[in-house]
Amino acid sequence: MIITIKDNSIKSVCQIDNGNLIIYTDKAFLIYSIGKDTYKCEGIIKIKDNSHNTVMHLDNNMIATYHYEIYLWNINDKPYSDKPFKVLNGHEAGIVDMLYITNQKKLISLDIQSCVMIWDLKTYQSIKAITFSTIEQIDNEEEIQTNTLLQLNEDTIVVGGEEHLFFVNIQTGLFRKKELCCGIGKTIEVKSIIKLRDNKSILCAEQCKLGYFLLYNTESDSFIRIKTTHTFWVEQLLKLNENTFVSSGRTDEFLRIWKY
Repeated sequence: MIITIKDNSIKSVCQIDNGNLIIYTDKAFLIYSIGKDTYKCEGIIKIKDNSHNTVMHLDNNMIATYHYEIYLWNINDKPYSDKPFKVLNGHEAGIVDMLYITNQKKLISLDIQSCVMIWDLKTYQSIKAITFSTIEQIDNEEEIQTNTLLQLNEDTIVVGGEEHLFFVNIQTGLFRKKELCCGIGKTIEVKSIIKLRDNKSILCAEQCKLGYFLLYNTESDSFIRIKTTHTFWVEQLLKLNENTFVSSGRTDEFLRIWKY
């Protein structure tokens, strides 16, 4: 099944509590219900500021977007508000990804300068900041560009970026890194990550070869490439359930829904 969004460029997509998809475009939030073989637009939230990078689901049909700050939106009640109900400040560089730890009510955000911030969504306050460049394991690195986050288990997150995957303990701040190689003169840049149902493999949207996934096995510490039907770089992956995920390409006007 393919969902076509006319006259809009898709920036990001997430799924909320009731199963609906929130499709963030350059003009609005589009709310879609998904049936077995059908889909329907249930609502549109026009937005004045489209500079935010992506949209993600938290809980209770609350969603978040971000740029240099984090913006929290409530989409429980109609008519939908075109303004966020809370803005979180603390990052000094542009935020590139976030993840939400549901059972702890904690939000983790990552900026482009490799600073991870942990937020308590009960108080909307920052709890901790972890800056990679201050940790002795990478004391000699000049610059580390990071793009995306994944929660691997209760204490560990995966940070994807240029040429590396970082496995970070959010309690201690310590981590190990996995170097990624695409060939001489080429660079792998990981843009999005999901965990597969075996809990041993993670699937990455990578920018090295057009239209490819990167499948990394955490036990064997190895990866392979999987060709997709996207015509350009795969920009985002979204896991819907244990058997289904969604992928979107950088310049595509469609979403690809996968079964595995």
